[in-house]
Amino acid sequence: MFSRRKLGKRFSLLLLEDEEDYVADWVASCKWPSSVAGNWQNLGSLPGRLRLCTKSIFFEPEDVRIPIVRLEFASVLHLEADSMQSCTVGVNKVTKMKANMADAPYVVERNKSSSWGFTLTYARLDSFMPLAQEQLVISRLPTLERLVLQDAARRSREDAAQFDSSRLVEFSEVLMWEGPAVQLSPLIREPGRLAVTDQRVYFQPLHNISGDTPVRSHPLAAVAALVRRRSSLQPVGLELFMINPSLELKQQLTGPVWDAPSAFLTFRSEADREAARAALAAQPTLGMAVSSLMPTSTLGNLNQPQHPHSQQLVAAGQLLEAAGGWLQRVMMAWQLGKVSNFDYLLYLNLAAGRSFNDLAQWPVFPWVVKDYKNAVLDLGNDSVFRDLKKPMGAQTEDRLRIFRQRYHDMESIAQHTDAAGDMPKPFMYGTHYSTPGYVMFWLVRAAPGHMLRLQAGKFDAPDRLFNSLQDSWDSATSSTTDVKELIPEFYMLEREARQRRCTATLGNHPRKPAC
Repeated sequence: MFSRRKLGKRFSLLLLEDEEDYVADWVASCKWPSSVAGNWQNLGSLPGRLRLCTKSIFFEPEDVRIPIVRLEFASVLHLEADSMQSCTVGVNKVTKMKANMADAPYVVERNKSSSWGFTLTYARLDSFMPLAQEQLVISRLPTLERLVLQDAARRSREDAAQFDSSRLVEFSEVLMWEGPAVQLSPLIREPGRLAVTDQRVYFQPLHNISGDTPVRSHPLAAVAALVRRRSSLQPVGLELFMINPSLELKQQLTGPVWDAPSAFLTFRSEADREAARAALAAQPTLGMAVSSLMPTSTLGNLNQPQHPHSQQLVAAGQLLEAAGGWLQRVMMAWQLGKVSNFDYLLYLNLAAGRSFNDLAQWPVFPWVVKDYKNAVLDLGNDSVFRDLKKPMGAQTEDRLRIFRQRYHDMESIAQHTDAAGDMPKPFMYGTHYSTPGYVMFWLVRAAPGHMLRLQAGKFDAPDRLFNSLQDSWDSATSSTTDVKELIPEFYMLEREARQRRCTATLGNHPRKPAC
């Protein structure tokens, strides 16, 4: 989730646009044009990092008080070499972001020509110029042709990369499998190389953007489950669930652990996904730590695996894929009171393929309470609770009547539309109970940078941001365009996601901030 992985550096892949890839970067200095505000000391040369992407050029000054600038290829007027190490980029649009490390709306200066000078500190210009000119040409092609060429270039970069075996934690490790993969986290796709040894799983990002950890790894013994997932509706995902080794186990294991509870990886094909999964499942050390968490007596009748400890791992994988009768077993445990409501609902979400690594598949939790006006709730009064037998769209009779009338009207129109007509099939609700936008509506204060990424560098109007549960409940039960449910964070002990802990300027609302 957002709170586990910190984006400590200013620049991150969240600053890229949709369908934009990271290409390369260089240590460089910038001659900031005097016509563009931001260089508050009016320095002649600003040290920093030049970053090339498929749709734009970024410059990140070392001085965090000066904003990162984004120069879109669509706005480039000229791109010219000045010397063996210097070039000039002329643009008519500049986007400024992350000044003072703040997650604030981007500042865009349009229709004003400016000329930017860049000098590479350690490299020659011929390491930058051909790549930049190539991206400039590709960016101006028709959309379909552009996407085809960018995909081919992306594959070429990924195929050229190799896992750096010097990053292995132990010299005795044996590399069992290696291949291209993409790690997913909310709104971020990070390409790289997945490597499996007999002791650990590694992911080496194609670009070490943060500059701190070139390789992430986790001991196989502390991998709790391997779960097949879908990504963009394709069966190419694999989610690894990690456990933090106990103190006793840490004395036996060496090396770092993953910086999140799970890792969601996608592959080029289902066959590649299955090959990676098979390589992981074949390692004898996989899931050794799970035996201390899941008693063998609870596993029921499963086929005996070929090595110790994997029985627990197989069970955990089947559990989260709702295979092998686990869905019925967990439901029965919930009915007997052995599993809490929260854990059961979270299990159903995970078993359905939802993940905290993908906003498009974020776990969904229902509204339970509907009384947000009284300071004290009478839990013995049924009127305090939402009707869980009905979806949100059917909570009030008046709105349900409108939805039904719309369905019948569409049905009637469809009967009189010829085969060439574009009339959609009749539907009840014109929106969904969970979307990336709805998830970020709830989490805007916990992850303002993600909201900026989702909304092209802007926050919504203050009166459209989440401000109170009462207002949100009223909207979700009365508006014909709002039937959204809640998210698990509302039922977690940590109040972090619900508190306004960010420093982002979200605007002023006539009521007090949400809490």
